[in-house]
Amino acid sequence: MNYKTLLVALAGLAVAIPVFASEVTGNLCTGLGCPVQGTVIGAPTASPVAGSYNTVQSVSLLSSGATSIRYTEDNTTPTCTSTQYVSPISVASTKTIKAISCYPNNTTSTVASFAYVLSCSAVSNAATYNTFPTCGPATCNSGYTVSGGSCVVLSSGGGGGGGSGMAVVVPTNIFVSINNGANIANSQNVTLNLSATNASLMMVSNLANFSDITTWEAYGVSKPWVLTTGDGIKTVYVKFKSASGYESTSISDTIVLQTGVVISSSVNNTQTTSYGSQGGAGSVIFTLNLSLGSTGTEVIALQNRLIAEGLYSGAVTGYYGPLTVAAVKKYQAKYGIAQLGNVGPATRLKLNYSVANYISSPVITPITTSPAYVFKVNLALNSKGADVVALQRILVAGGYLVMPDGIAYGNFGGLTQKALGKYQEANNIAKPGDPGYGTVGPKTRARLNQ
Repeated sequence: MNYKTLLVALAGLAVAIPVFASEVTGNLCTGLGCPVQGTVIGAPTASPVAGSYNTVQSVSLLSSGATSIRYTEDNTTPTCTSTQYVSPISVASTKTIKAISCYPNNTTSTVASFAYVLSCSAVSNAATYNTFPTCGPATCNSGYTVSGGSCVVLSSGGGGGGGSGMAVVVPTNIFVSINNGANIANSQNVTLNLSATNASLMMVSNLANFSDITTWEAYGVSKPWVLTTGDGIKTVYVKFKSASGYESTSISDTIVLQTGVVISSSVNNTQTTSYGSQGGAGSVIFTLNLSLGSTGTEVIALQNRLIAEGLYSGAVTGYYGPLTVAAVKKYQAKYGIAQLGNVGPATRLKLNYSVANYISSPVITPITTSPAYVFKVNLALNSKGADVVALQRILVAGGYLVMPDGIAYGNFGGLTQKALGKYQEANNIAKPGDPGYGTVGPKTRARLNQ
Protein backbone atom coordinates (compact mmCIF):
# COMPACT_ATOMS: atom_id res chain seq x y z
CA MET A 1 0.00 0.00 0.00
CA ASN A 2 1.35 3.47 -0.95
CA TYR A 3 1.24 6.38 1.52
CA LYS A 4 -0.27 9.35 -0.20
CA THR A 5 -1.46 12.72 1.04
CA LEU A 6 -4.91 14.03 0.37
CA LEU A 7 -5.44 17.76 0.29
CA VAL A 8 -8.89 18.60 1.45
CA ALA A 9 -10.55 21.97 1.21
CA LEU A 10 -12.76 22.12 4.28
CA ALA A 11 -14.45 25.23 5.67
CA GLY A 12 -12.06 27.47 3.79
CA LEU A 13 -9.02 25.76 5.36
CA ALA A 14 -6.34 23.65 3.63
CA VAL A 15 -6.04 20.56 5.78
CA ALA A 16 -3.62 17.73 4.99
CA ILE A 17 -5.16 14.38 5.91
CA PRO A 18 -2.97 11.27 5.60
CA VAL A 19 -4.65 8.56 3.55
CA PHE A 20 -3.49 5.02 2.83
CA ALA A 21 -4.44 3.87 -0.67
CA SER A 22 -3.00 2.19 -3.71
CA GLU A 23 -4.76 4.69 -6.00
CA VAL A 24 -6.94 7.70 -5.26
CA THR A 25 -8.86 9.39 -8.07
CA GLY A 26 -12.00 11.51 -8.43
CA ASN A 27 -14.26 12.17 -5.46
CA LEU A 28 -13.22 10.79 -2.05
CA CYS A 29 -15.56 10.79 0.95
CA THR A 30 -13.82 11.36 4.32
CA GLY A 31 -16.94 11.39 6.45
CA LEU A 32 -16.49 15.16 7.10
CA GLY A 33 -19.12 16.34 4.67
CA CYS A 34 -19.14 14.52 1.36
CA PRO A 35 -18.19 14.87 -1.42
CA VAL A 36 -14.69 16.33 -1.04
CA GLN A 37 -12.38 16.76 -4.07
CA GLY A 38 -9.04 14.88 -3.72
CA THR A 39 -5.73 15.08 -5.56
CA VAL A 40 -3.18 12.29 -5.60
CA ILE A 41 0.46 13.35 -5.30
CA GLY A 42 2.48 11.86 -8.14
CA ALA A 43 5.89 12.36 -9.76
CA PRO A 44 6.03 13.71 -13.33
CA THR A 45 6.21 11.40 -16.34
CA ALA A 46 8.17 12.06 -19.55
CA SER A 47 7.48 11.60 -23.23
CA PRO A 48 9.35 10.16 -25.04
CA VAL A 49 10.46 7.77 -22.34
CA ALA A 50 14.06 7.82 -21.18
CA GLY A 51 16.45 5.71 -23.26
CA SER A 52 18.98 5.73 -26.11
CA TYR A 53 18.33 7.72 -29.29
CA ASN A 54 20.16 8.71 -32.48
CA THR A 55 18.37 12.03 -32.97
CA VAL A 56 17.67 15.18 -30.92
CA GLN A 57 14.68 14.63 -28.62
CA SER A 58 11.93 17.03 -27.52
CA VAL A 59 10.87 15.92 -24.03
CA SER A 60 7.46 16.76 -22.57
CA LEU A 61 6.82 16.48 -18.81
CA LEU A 62 3.34 15.64 -17.51
CA SER A 63 1.77 15.66 -14.03
CA SER A 64 -1.98 15.62 -13.34
CA GLY A 65 -3.23 18.05 -10.70
CA ALA A 66 0.13 19.70 -9.89
CA THR A 67 0.35 23.46 -9.67
CA SER A 68 3.72 23.32 -11.44
CA ILE A 69 6.50 20.99 -12.57
CA ARG A 70 10.07 21.93 -11.71
CA TYR A 71 13.18 20.35 -13.20
CA THR A 72 16.97 20.41 -13.46
CA GLU A 73 19.35 19.32 -16.22
CA ASP A 74 22.61 19.41 -14.23
CA ASN A 75 21.95 16.25 -12.20
CA THR A 76 21.04 18.24 -9.07
CA THR A 77 17.87 17.55 -7.07
CA PRO A 78 15.04 19.90 -8.10
CA THR A 79 12.93 21.91 -5.66
CA CYS A 80 9.82 24.00 -6.16
CA THR A 81 12.10 26.99 -6.85
CA SER A 82 13.95 25.25 -9.70
CA THR A 83 13.26 25.96 -13.37
CA GLN A 84 9.55 25.69 -14.10
CA TYR A 85 8.50 23.46 -16.95
CA VAL A 86 6.44 25.45 -19.51
CA SER A 87 7.32 23.84 -22.88
CA PRO A 88 9.09 20.75 -24.25
CA ILE A 89 12.76 20.46 -23.33
CA SER A 90 15.21 20.02 -26.20
CA VAL A 91 17.72 17.22 -25.53
CA ALA A 92 20.60 17.59 -28.00
CA SER A 93 23.22 15.69 -26.02
CA THR A 94 23.34 12.95 -23.43
CA LYS A 95 21.79 14.25 -20.21
CA THR A 96 19.54 13.40 -17.26
CA ILE A 97 16.41 15.42 -16.50
CA LYS A 98 15.22 15.36 -12.88
CA ALA A 99 11.72 16.65 -12.12
CA ILE A 100 9.18 17.02 -9.29
CA SER A 101 5.50 17.92 -9.08
CA CYS A 102 4.67 20.88 -6.81
CA TYR A 103 1.33 21.18 -4.99
CA PRO A 104 -0.29 23.72 -2.61
CA ASN A 105 0.84 23.89 1.00
CA ASN A 106 4.50 23.24 -0.03
CA THR A 107 3.72 19.62 -0.88
CA THR A 108 5.98 17.93 -3.46
CA SER A 109 6.20 14.58 -5.14
CA THR A 110 9.18 12.30 -5.17
CA VAL A 111 11.90 13.09 -7.71
CA ALA A 112 11.57 11.50 -11.16
CA SER A 113 14.77 10.94 -13.14
CA PHE A 114 14.89 10.60 -16.94
CA ALA A 115 18.22 9.66 -18.55
CA TYR A 116 18.61 10.23 -22.29
CA VAL A 117 21.66 8.83 -24.11
CA LEU A 118 22.21 10.35 -27.56
CA SER A 119 24.71 8.73 -29.90
CA CYS A 120 25.49 8.53 -33.61
CA SER A 121 24.33 5.65 -35.77
CA ALA A 122 27.11 3.30 -36.85
CA VAL A 123 28.51 3.81 -40.34
CA SER A 124 30.16 0.94 -42.19
CA ASN A 125 33.96 1.31 -42.47
CA ALA A 126 34.04 4.45 -40.30
CA ALA A 127 37.20 4.85 -38.20
CA THR A 128 36.12 7.88 -36.11
CA TYR A 129 32.88 9.84 -35.82
CA ASN A 130 31.85 13.47 -35.55
CA THR A 131 30.30 14.34 -32.20
CA PHE A 132 26.54 14.30 -31.76
CA PRO A 133 24.43 15.78 -33.28
CA THR A 134 26.68 16.30 -36.34
CA CYS A 135 27.44 12.58 -36.47
CA GLY A 136 28.62 10.83 -39.59
CA PRO A 137 32.16 9.57 -40.11
CA ALA A 138 35.02 11.95 -39.40
CA THR A 139 37.54 9.54 -40.90
CA CYS A 140 37.23 6.16 -42.64
CA ASN A 141 39.17 2.93 -42.61
CA SER A 142 42.04 2.45 -45.03
CA GLY A 143 40.79 2.26 -48.61
CA TYR A 144 37.66 4.36 -47.94
CA THR A 145 36.83 8.04 -47.96
CA VAL A 146 34.05 10.20 -46.46
CA SER A 147 31.25 10.96 -48.91
CA GLY A 148 27.83 12.30 -47.94
CA GLY A 149 27.85 10.86 -44.42
CA SER A 150 29.13 7.47 -45.58
CA CYS A 151 32.47 5.76 -46.17
CA VAL A 152 32.89 4.80 -49.82
CA VAL A 153 35.61 2.81 -51.55
CA LEU A 154 38.31 4.97 -53.04
CA SER A 155 38.82 4.54 -56.75
CA SER A 156 42.19 4.61 -58.48
CA GLY A 157 43.66 8.10 -58.39
CA GLY A 158 40.68 9.49 -56.45
CA GLY A 159 40.60 11.39 -53.21
CA GLY A 160 43.34 12.98 -51.22
CA GLY A 161 46.19 10.97 -49.82
CA GLY A 162 46.38 12.79 -46.52
CA GLY A 163 48.82 15.30 -47.96
CA SER A 164 51.44 12.69 -48.88
CA GLY A 165 51.21 13.48 -52.60
CA MET A 166 50.74 9.76 -53.39
CA ALA A 167 47.68 8.81 -55.43
CA VAL A 168 45.15 6.75 -53.51
CA VAL A 169 44.82 3.36 -55.19
CA VAL A 170 42.82 0.36 -53.97
CA PRO A 171 43.53 -3.09 -55.47
CA THR A 172 40.76 -4.20 -57.80
CA ASN A 173 39.90 -7.23 -59.96
CA ILE A 174 41.00 -9.47 -57.09
CA PHE A 175 40.93 -13.24 -57.59
CA VAL A 176 42.08 -16.47 -55.92
CA SER A 177 41.63 -20.15 -56.75
CA ILE A 178 43.06 -23.33 -55.25
CA ASN A 179 44.73 -25.76 -57.67
CA ASN A 180 43.29 -23.91 -60.68
CA GLY A 181 39.74 -24.19 -59.38
CA ALA A 182 39.74 -27.90 -58.66
CA ASN A 183 37.00 -29.32 -56.46
CA ILE A 184 39.15 -31.94 -54.74
CA ALA A 185 42.70 -31.96 -53.38
CA ASN A 186 44.48 -35.14 -52.30
CA SER A 187 47.12 -33.33 -50.23
CA GLN A 188 47.34 -30.44 -47.82
CA ASN A 189 49.97 -28.96 -50.12
CA VAL A 190 48.21 -26.97 -52.81
CA THR A 191 48.95 -24.10 -55.17
CA LEU A 192 47.09 -20.80 -55.01
CA ASN A 193 46.42 -18.93 -58.23
CA LEU A 194 46.13 -15.19 -57.57
CA SER A 195 45.57 -11.97 -59.46
CA ALA A 196 44.83 -8.34 -58.60
CA THR A 197 45.19 -4.98 -60.25
CA ASN A 198 47.31 -2.34 -58.43
CA ALA A 199 48.47 -4.80 -55.76
CA SER A 200 52.01 -4.73 -54.35
CA LEU A 201 51.43 -6.85 -51.23
CA MET A 202 49.13 -9.68 -50.22
CA MET A 203 48.15 -11.61 -47.12
CA VAL A 204 47.01 -15.25 -47.17
CA SER A 205 45.43 -17.18 -44.31
CA ASN A 206 43.40 -20.25 -43.45
CA LEU A 207 41.37 -18.05 -41.07
CA ALA A 208 38.79 -15.46 -42.13
CA ASN A 209 40.12 -12.89 -39.65
CA PHE A 210 43.79 -13.42 -40.65
CA SER A 211 44.68 -13.70 -36.97
CA ASP A 212 47.40 -16.26 -37.69
CA ILE A 213 49.28 -13.91 -40.07
CA THR A 214 51.13 -10.81 -38.84
CA THR A 215 53.00 -9.53 -41.90
CA TRP A 216 52.27 -8.80 -45.54
CA GLU A 217 54.24 -10.48 -48.33
CA ALA A 218 55.11 -9.44 -51.86
CA TYR A 219 52.28 -9.88 -54.35
CA GLY A 220 52.58 -12.86 -56.67
CA VAL A 221 50.35 -14.74 -59.08
CA SER A 222 51.16 -18.18 -57.66
CA LYS A 223 51.89 -19.35 -54.15
CA PRO A 224 52.42 -22.78 -52.55
CA TRP A 225 50.08 -23.20 -49.59
CA VAL A 226 49.36 -25.74 -46.87
CA LEU A 227 45.72 -26.41 -45.98
CA THR A 228 44.66 -27.14 -42.41
CA THR A 229 44.86 -30.77 -41.29
CA GLY A 230 42.00 -33.25 -41.62
CA ASP A 231 39.82 -34.17 -44.56
CA GLY A 232 36.85 -31.98 -45.39
CA ILE A 233 36.02 -28.56 -46.79
CA LYS A 234 38.95 -26.15 -46.69
CA THR A 235 38.84 -22.40 -47.26
CA VAL A 236 41.76 -20.09 -48.00
CA TYR A 237 41.38 -16.31 -47.55
CA VAL A 238 43.36 -13.59 -49.36
CA LYS A 239 43.48 -9.80 -49.33
CA PHE A 240 45.69 -7.37 -51.21
CA LYS A 241 47.34 -4.01 -50.51
CA SER A 242 48.41 -1.29 -52.93
CA ALA A 243 51.66 0.69 -52.87
CA SER A 244 49.75 3.61 -51.31
CA GLY A 245 48.78 1.38 -48.38
CA TYR A 246 45.12 0.76 -49.17
CA GLU A 247 43.66 -2.70 -48.68
CA SER A 248 41.13 -4.61 -50.73
CA THR A 249 38.32 -6.59 -49.21
CA SER A 250 39.15 -10.22 -48.47
CA ILE A 251 38.16 -13.01 -50.85
CA SER A 252 38.31 -16.78 -50.55
CA ASP A 253 38.15 -20.09 -52.40
CA THR A 254 37.17 -23.54 -51.14
CA ILE A 255 38.26 -27.07 -51.94
CA VAL A 256 37.54 -30.54 -50.54
CA LEU A 257 40.57 -32.26 -49.02
CA GLN A 258 40.43 -36.06 -49.37
CA THR A 259 43.82 -37.45 -48.48
CA GLY A 260 42.69 -41.01 -49.15
CA VAL A 261 42.49 -40.25 -52.87
CA VAL A 262 45.72 -40.42 -54.89
CA ILE A 263 45.49 -38.85 -58.31
CA SER A 264 48.59 -39.65 -60.37
CA SER A 265 49.69 -37.89 -63.53
CA SER A 266 50.67 -39.54 -66.78
CA VAL A 267 54.35 -40.44 -67.20
CA ASN A 268 55.49 -41.91 -70.54
CA ASN A 269 51.87 -42.75 -71.33
CA THR A 270 51.54 -44.97 -68.24
CA GLN A 271 49.21 -44.29 -65.37
CA THR A 272 49.35 -45.50 -61.78
CA THR A 273 46.37 -44.42 -59.76
CA SER A 274 45.46 -45.73 -56.32
CA TYR A 275 41.94 -44.75 -55.40
CA GLY A 276 40.86 -47.36 -52.89
CA SER A 277 37.35 -48.52 -53.61
CA GLN A 278 36.22 -45.23 -55.13
CA GLY A 279 38.15 -44.50 -58.29
CA GLY A 280 39.91 -47.49 -59.78
CA ALA A 281 39.30 -48.65 -63.31
CA GLY A 282 36.57 -51.07 -62.30
CA SER A 283 35.49 -50.16 -58.79
CA VAL A 284 32.93 -47.37 -59.27
CA ILE A 285 29.26 -47.68 -60.11
CA PHE A 286 28.56 -44.84 -62.55
CA THR A 287 25.38 -42.95 -61.64
CA LEU A 288 25.83 -39.52 -63.22
CA ASN A 289 25.56 -37.96 -66.66
CA LEU A 290 29.05 -36.71 -67.53
CA SER A 291 30.08 -34.23 -70.19
CA LEU A 292 32.57 -31.47 -70.99
CA GLY A 293 33.25 -29.49 -67.82
CA SER A 294 32.12 -32.21 -65.37
CA THR A 295 34.34 -32.90 -62.36
CA GLY A 296 34.50 -35.36 -59.50
CA THR A 297 35.20 -38.94 -58.54
CA GLU A 298 33.22 -40.47 -61.41
CA VAL A 299 35.28 -38.50 -63.92
CA ILE A 300 38.42 -39.89 -62.27
CA ALA A 301 37.01 -43.41 -62.49
CA LEU A 302 36.04 -42.84 -66.13
CA GLN A 303 39.52 -41.63 -67.02
CA ASN A 304 41.03 -44.69 -65.32
CA ARG A 305 38.65 -46.96 -67.27
CA LEU A 306 39.59 -45.30 -70.55
CA ILE A 307 43.27 -45.79 -69.72
CA ALA A 308 42.61 -49.47 -68.99
CA GLU A 309 40.88 -49.70 -72.38
CA GLY A 310 43.90 -48.06 -74.07
CA LEU A 311 41.79 -45.11 -75.20
CA TYR A 312 43.12 -42.29 -73.00
CA SER A 313 46.71 -41.21 -72.39
CA GLY A 314 46.19 -37.93 -70.54
CA ALA A 315 46.48 -37.18 -66.83
CA VAL A 316 43.87 -38.38 -64.37
CA THR A 317 42.62 -35.02 -63.18
CA GLY A 318 38.96 -35.52 -62.35
CA TYR A 319 38.11 -32.88 -64.96
CA TYR A 320 36.12 -33.84 -68.08
CA GLY A 321 38.05 -31.92 -70.73
CA PRO A 322 38.48 -32.20 -74.52
CA LEU A 323 40.89 -35.18 -74.20
CA THR A 324 38.29 -37.06 -72.16
CA VAL A 325 35.59 -36.19 -74.70
CA ALA A 326 37.73 -37.62 -77.51
CA ALA A 327 38.50 -40.78 -75.51
CA VAL A 328 34.80 -41.32 -74.67
CA LYS A 329 33.95 -41.08 -78.38
CA LYS A 330 36.50 -43.84 -79.03
CA TYR A 331 34.94 -45.93 -76.25
CA GLN A 332 31.47 -45.40 -77.71
CA ALA A 333 32.68 -46.35 -81.19
CA LYS A 334 34.28 -49.49 -79.78
CA TYR A 335 31.02 -50.68 -78.24
CA GLY A 336 28.58 -49.48 -80.89
CA ILE A 337 27.21 -46.52 -78.94
CA ALA A 338 26.37 -43.16 -80.52
CA GLN A 339 29.61 -41.16 -80.55
CA LEU A 340 28.47 -38.05 -78.63
CA GLY A 341 31.49 -37.76 -76.36
CA ASN A 342 29.42 -37.58 -73.17
CA VAL A 343 28.38 -40.26 -70.70
CA GLY A 344 24.64 -40.77 -70.85
CA PRO A 345 22.39 -43.76 -70.04
CA ALA A 346 23.70 -46.03 -72.82
CA THR A 347 27.37 -45.39 -72.11
CA ARG A 348 26.79 -45.61 -68.39
CA LEU A 349 25.06 -49.00 -68.83
CA LYS A 350 28.09 -50.36 -70.68
CA LEU A 351 30.51 -48.93 -68.09
CA ASN A 352 28.53 -50.49 -65.24
CA TYR A 353 28.24 -53.83 -67.08
CA SER A 354 32.03 -53.94 -67.10
CA VAL A 355 32.11 -53.06 -63.40
CA ALA A 356 30.24 -56.30 -62.68
CA ASN A 357 33.38 -58.16 -63.76
CA TYR A 358 35.32 -56.47 -60.93
CA ILE A 359 32.92 -56.40 -57.99
CA SER A 360 30.12 -58.68 -56.89
CA SER A 361 26.52 -57.73 -56.26
CA PRO A 362 26.86 -54.06 -57.15
CA VAL A 363 24.32 -51.76 -55.52
CA ILE A 364 23.53 -48.64 -57.50
CA THR A 365 22.18 -45.73 -55.45
CA PRO A 366 22.14 -42.74 -57.78
CA ILE A 367 21.56 -39.27 -56.38
CA THR A 368 18.55 -37.81 -58.11
CA THR A 369 16.05 -35.07 -57.66
CA SER A 370 12.39 -35.42 -58.52
CA PRO A 371 11.57 -34.09 -62.01
CA ALA A 372 8.48 -32.56 -60.42
CA TYR A 373 10.49 -30.43 -57.99
CA VAL A 374 9.88 -26.75 -58.65
CA PHE A 375 12.23 -24.07 -57.33
CA LYS A 376 10.26 -21.05 -56.16
CA VAL A 377 12.60 -19.02 -53.94
CA ASN A 378 15.94 -17.27 -54.31
CA LEU A 379 18.91 -19.08 -52.77
CA ALA A 380 22.28 -17.72 -51.68
CA LEU A 381 25.15 -18.38 -49.32
CA ASN A 382 23.87 -19.70 -45.94
CA SER A 383 20.42 -20.63 -47.27
CA LYS A 384 19.07 -23.88 -45.85
CA GLY A 385 16.26 -26.34 -46.47
CA ALA A 386 14.65 -28.56 -49.07
CA ASP A 387 15.38 -26.19 -51.97
CA VAL A 388 19.09 -26.34 -51.15
CA VAL A 389 18.96 -30.16 -51.00
CA ALA A 390 17.33 -30.28 -54.44
CA LEU A 391 19.85 -27.79 -55.84
CA GLN A 392 22.81 -29.75 -54.49
CA ARG A 393 21.49 -32.99 -55.94
CA ILE A 394 21.21 -31.36 -59.36
CA LEU A 395 24.74 -29.98 -59.09
CA VAL A 396 26.09 -33.37 -57.98
CA ALA A 397 24.22 -35.13 -60.78
CA GLY A 398 25.71 -32.67 -63.28
CA GLY A 399 29.22 -33.18 -61.98
CA TYR A 400 29.55 -29.61 -60.72
CA LEU A 401 29.58 -30.48 -57.02
CA VAL A 402 31.26 -33.17 -54.95
CA MET A 403 29.77 -33.52 -51.48
CA PRO A 404 32.47 -34.56 -48.98
CA ASP A 405 31.93 -37.57 -46.76
CA GLY A 406 30.08 -36.64 -43.59
CA ILE A 407 28.67 -33.37 -44.98
CA ALA A 408 24.87 -33.34 -44.97
CA TYR A 409 22.80 -31.90 -47.79
CA GLY A 410 20.71 -28.79 -47.17
CA ASN A 411 23.24 -26.09 -46.29
CA PHE A 412 24.26 -23.60 -49.01
CA GLY A 413 27.99 -23.23 -48.30
CA GLY A 414 31.06 -22.15 -50.22
CA LEU A 415 31.34 -25.38 -52.21
CA THR A 416 27.72 -25.11 -53.36
CA GLN A 417 28.23 -21.47 -54.31
CA LYS A 418 31.31 -22.38 -56.34
CA ALA A 419 29.56 -25.29 -58.06
CA LEU A 420 26.51 -23.17 -58.83
CA GLY A 421 28.77 -20.61 -60.51
CA LYS A 422 30.13 -23.33 -62.80
CA TYR A 423 26.57 -24.46 -63.55
CA GLN A 424 25.61 -20.88 -64.47
CA GLU A 425 28.65 -20.52 -66.73
CA ALA A 426 27.94 -23.83 -68.47
CA ASN A 427 24.34 -22.78 -69.08
CA ASN A 428 25.19 -19.20 -70.18
CA ILE A 429 23.30 -17.74 -67.21
CA ALA A 430 26.06 -15.70 -65.59
CA LYS A 431 29.83 -15.44 -65.38
CA PRO A 432 32.17 -14.30 -62.58
CA GLY A 433 31.51 -10.67 -61.72
CA ASP A 434 27.93 -10.67 -63.04
CA PRO A 435 25.08 -9.83 -60.65
CA GLY A 436 23.60 -13.05 -59.31
CA TYR A 437 26.67 -15.18 -59.98
CA GLY A 438 26.74 -17.99 -57.43
CA THR A 439 23.13 -17.41 -56.33
CA VAL A 440 19.77 -18.76 -57.47
CA GLY A 441 17.70 -15.93 -58.89
CA PRO A 442 14.97 -15.79 -61.56
CA LYS A 443 17.21 -16.83 -64.51
CA THR A 444 18.88 -19.71 -62.69
CA ARG A 445 15.58 -20.83 -61.20
CA ALA A 446 13.99 -20.91 -64.65
CA ARG A 447 16.82 -23.11 -65.96
CA LEU A 448 16.62 -25.44 -62.95
CA ASN A 449 12.87 -25.84 -63.46
CA GLN A 450 13.19 -26.87 -67.12
